Amino acid sequence: MRDIKARFQRNEELEHIDVLVQAPEQDRQVRELMDMIAAQRQLLIVTGKNGTLLHFEPNSILRVSTIGKHTEIVTESEHVVVRQSLIELERQLCGGCFIRIARHELVNLSKIRKYDFTLAGTLRLEFADGMETWASRRCIPAIRARLNGKETQNT
Repeated sequence: MRDIKARFQRNEELEHIDVLVQAPEQDRQVRELMDMIAAQRQLLIVTGKNGTLLHFEPNSILRVSTIGKHTEIVTESEHVVVRQSLIELERQLCGGCFIRIARHELVNLSKIRKYDFTLAGTLRLEFADGMETWASRRCIPAIRARLNGKETQNT
């Protein structure tokens, strides 16, 4: 195995992280390194309440919400309080299946089993485990557009 040398180069023109792997040839070690880098992109890395780093696969997350001054990530198996704000997590999760349904909550649309628009203009969302949540009226137009496959700007 060859030595791996890592360097950081600041580039303020980039809006994302761009990793370039340079080697004499693309061998097994290079492919494994590139696979490892690609896998990291799929993880949401957050800081837990006690300061430890936590890793979540975005698809494992049902919802992210704020309760008072705390932000909580909910998966099928756990509820974890994290230090990041809802806005920070929304930025990291945008572009996927997540959508804001209220001022204090994001949900993973791929985890919604059923949704009901009521005559009163509200929206109830139900997860596969039976847990439910409600969307605010202000967010309903964006949710409708997303469910219909059309993107709109957040209001």
